[in-house]
Amino acid sequence: MSANTEIAHRAGKRRRGMSRQTLAIVGGGASGTLTAAHLLRLAHGTWRVVLIDRSSHGPGIAYATRDHQHLLNVPAGLMSAFDDDANHLVRWCRERGRATGEHEYLPRQLYGAYLRNLLVEPADGGDVELVQDEVVGLNDAVSHGHIVVALRSGRCIPADAVVVAIGNPLPARLAAVRAGRRVINDPWNPESLDRIRGAGHVVVVGTGLTAVDIAQTATIGGTTVFAISRHGELPRVHKAAGRPTPTPPLVLGTDVVDLASVLQAVGGALLANPSEWRGVVDSLRPLTPNLWQALSLDDRRTFLREFKWLWDLHRHRLAPPVGAQIENLRSLGRLQVASARIVAARSTPSNVAVCIEQDGEQRELTADWLINATGPASNIANVPDPFIGQLLASGLARPDDLGIGFACARNGALLGAGSADHRRLFTLGPPRRGELLESNAIPEIRAQAAHIAETLVAGLETRTPGRGPRHSPASHAGGVRAAG
Repeated sequence: MSANTEIAHRAGKRRRGMSRQTLAIVGGGASGTLTAAHLLRLAHGTWRVVLIDRSSHGPGIAYATRDHQHLLNVPAGLMSAFDDDANHLVRWCRERGRATGEHEYLPRQLYGAYLRNLLVEPADGGDVELVQDEVVGLNDAVSHGHIVVALRSGRCIPADAVVVAIGNPLPARLAAVRAGRRVINDPWNPESLDRIRGAGHVVVVGTGLTAVDIAQTATIGGTTVFAISRHGELPRVHKAAGRPTPTPPLVLGTDVVDLASVLQAVGGALLANPSEWRGVVDSLRPLTPNLWQALSLDDRRTFLREFKWLWDLHRHRLAPPVGAQIENLRSLGRLQVASARIVAARSTPSNVAVCIEQDGEQRELTADWLINATGPASNIANVPDPFIGQLLASGLARPDDLGIGFACARNGALLGAGSADHRRLFTLGPPRRGELLESNAIPEIRAQAAHIAETLVAGLETRTPGRGPRHSPASHAGGVRAAG
């Protein structure tokens, strides 16, 4: 009997005569939806889920795009919500009359609908309450056996466990740019992309996947996009459809103990397989968490500062149709990419003047919009989010050693002040990137969601109805603090 089957079997036996537990999930995007789906699939009615989000439930930011040109950058056969049912997504598409192959790169809009459907038709008749509201604080009320989730509306939800599934923070504001009506600092909001349609010229700071999205959408109406970054490189492209050429697995010896030796080993593998660099990069995927955690703090900082941009270019690639479209836009001059940095910007009601430094010389560009696409903010303590601020200020969470996410136990349980493992307060996805490096993609997130679900359902064996969990953490003074 597999671990999952055994846990589900135990949970099913205890269902009769036992009150259901409540899981509150803060964030209704992909991370929160996958957590709900895994718990309901495993718990067989012993848990109910309250999924809380300020806007929509299911697609989240990444899959809420309104542009059908935006494709997944992973084939459909690898994007199932469940590790043990690899064809779940492909089968879901086919059942709805859409012929889908496992090597196809689907529209992100469609994947958002798939995630939403996991909530509409939960497993085993599971109970999901979708709440459109903003969480302003948590109170670890241990004496009552609950964590109380306080909402902006004034409602308080007592929960036996809470999962913080808040996704990526917004980009840090550009140091040289003042806020203005022609400056967009939320490039992932569909309304932001709607605003730039039909513009004449757009300057984008950043040349990653978000910049590619912007270029696809903006150029529909004839806009010219000028994208800059310190390296001036766009993400690489997946091989054309079909099974990838097998690449010998990357074997790292026991002498690979620091960043220099990791780079040497990977460089050697790339030299031995120069035409199959994609396979070399992909073979690192299962090794990445352990490699990352084995590095010293100084090595991890060095990697983030000097090498992560290069890793991202090759690791997070474009679907072949998107790559072809971007190449065409560049050949037409509709998309220009440069190695440059922004020096200053002045926003007026009608345009924005952007001063950049390129090849040691400064020049000024006049654009309709300036868009910050530099990626998620890298300092969790400085993110202007009241809920994150409350978690840190209350001691329920603390930054990881790099300061880019939350400190966590191996199962995703948040570590608070004094390294206390809260056991009933978890996170997954982007907030774990400081400790795992790779924590943004669906394959990693679904594995984390499954782990949390297994932990919660197995925890039924250690609880007595009407009492709090065994090994409850110490309560935190101050109660719920409304942030904002």
